[in-house]
Amino acid sequence: MLTKLSTHIKQNFSKNLVDFTTNLLFILIFTLIFGEENLLPIVALSVGFLMFPKINFGVTDKVLIMTNLLFPLGGIISQLPHSQPFLLFFVYAAFTLLILILTAEPIAFQYSIPYMINFLFCQATPVESTHALNRIICLVIGSVVLSILAVKSKKRQPLTVTKLNLDEQIKRSVSNPIYLLKMTLSVSIAMTVAILIHAPKPLWISIVAMSLTEIHFSETVKKTRERIIGTAFGVIVFYLFLVKLIPTPYAIAFILSVGFISYFLVDYKHKTIVNSIAAMNAALVIFPSGVSIANRFIGLFIGIVIAIVVAMMCHLIQKAIVR
Repeated sequence: MLTKLSTHIKQNFSKNLVDFTTNLLFILIFTLIFGEENLLPIVALSVGFLMFPKINFGVTDKVLIMTNLLFPLGGIISQLPHSQPFLLFFVYAAFTLLILILTAEPIAFQYSIPYMINFLFCQATPVESTHALNRIICLVIGSVVLSILAVKSKKRQPLTVTKLNLDEQIKRSVSNPIYLLKMTLSVSIAMTVAILIHAPKPLWISIVAMSLTEIHFSETVKKTRERIIGTAFGVIVFYLFLVKLIPTPYAIAFILSVGFISYFLVDYKHKTIVNSIAAMNAALVIFPSGVSIANRFIGLFIGIVIAIVVAMMCHLIQKAIVR
């Protein structure tokens, strides 16, 4: 096992170092230009920054460029006031469904992920009305940069002559309507619940609900178990290193090191550990460590309940349709 791990690191070290460095520069440059209040949407853009020049999603360049408008559109919808949460549920559901109709397939390449997490990140961290235009400009420029990188890239894999137009891509994406229903309900319910209970970290609910929603119920159960284990280990590492052992001025070096290590990780539970450490460290600006840990587990529990209940409900709907 150690030999296999060592080989994997050696084979991917240079590539991952370049990816990590360029991605970090992308985040830093955009943050310097558009401000720290847009850090999470910029992180979402950075996911596309890594994916789009490398992955061929099987759509025409025109479709990809048009689809990238989902970034600023998600920012606009996320700025809607929270005074009418039940009305927002339908707005969130409609926009989530739009993302999925355009990007649910190819699911193997996680085409929808940058757009989904951008929506979740923006919705969880709305900015003051005076800064809203700055956020939208950030997302517009980001979507333009990603479109240029994707269109100009000669390294997109897999190589294929098939390029679907908009109608063909929509037909491909709606081929599994139960999955679209599950994801739409999980995300929109999670966002609405976070508003209703005034969750201090709404993203810690919505991101769990989204990440646990899978095509098959067995996969949801498996990822739920891994999410719990990963979060628990992440909390332990966070508390031991970032609360007890490492002085605050040196915490950023630890976070960057862990972030680089994450580029070598494949398993979901291992990535969950890294995400938990980074998220709780960032939350220290707002909460004491104990409150941050409690909120992490509360968000985890609520997100799991939403994902499981929605998955069970959709499973029953699917069975009823088959009958």
